[in-house]
Amino acid sequence: MKNRMIALLLLCALALTACASSSNLTKSGKEERDMHRSNDKAADESGIPDVDIGVVDGGVYKNVTLGIAFPFPDGWEEGGGIVVTDELIGAASLDLDRAEVYDEVSAGEDVVIFSAHDTAGLTSAVISISVSLNPLPDADPDGDALVNHFIPLLNQEYARRDAFSLLASEPFDADFCGEDHVVLNLTIGNAEPEFYTTNLYLPCGDLLYTLTVSTSREDTTADLLGLFEPLD
Repeated sequence: MKNRMIALLLLCALALTACASSSNLTKSGKEERDMHRSNDKAADESGIPDVDIGVVDGGVYKNVTLGIAFPFPDGWEEGGGIVVTDELIGAASLDLDRAEVYDEVSAGEDVVIFSAHDTAGLTSAVISISVSLNPLPDADPDGDALVNHFIPLLNQEYARRDAFSLLASEPFDADFCGEDHVVLNLTIGNAEPEFYTTNLYLPCGDLLYTLTVSTSREDTTADLLGLFEPLD
């Protein structure tokens, strides 16, 4: 029960990260294979590429657009999607429908398309992937522009909330699926215990996928990122 409560708190913090994001190229130029398309006509008219929400197959979450896979470790459970609203208490749980996700993202909302949490371990770890409109579609995908863009937004978002406080936000270099990325490490207070979050920004043209890992144990977010594998 304690782990589930902490996991819920961590997921709320992840939603705060997603809330700061609200306002069709594949990674490394890979060909789009088996994209989960919801409405090709709408995508063509709006100019916004369709959203790949991924799929869980055989105990593995796979996202073709991002080129990543998450094999569920023992004791991990999948969570639902969330349409993040300004008031997190009213965030709507979503049994992911691709057309609805596309509509929400096109309207400027941030949507958590995948979440998972550790129910057996001691770290109360939570992982989520959200998608939103990319605020910097022309930025270097391997640079630190997105991290620098979100640092002040996250500070503002946490400053106006009572539940949590952002104690530190620092960019770091990290390995993810064999590639170097600039990530944003956060230390979050006003919770027992304090917890630690890493945001990895994965731009895909006009869309931005944000992978967030959070844990109550310091210096373990890199291990959580290491649970992901390149998709063959």
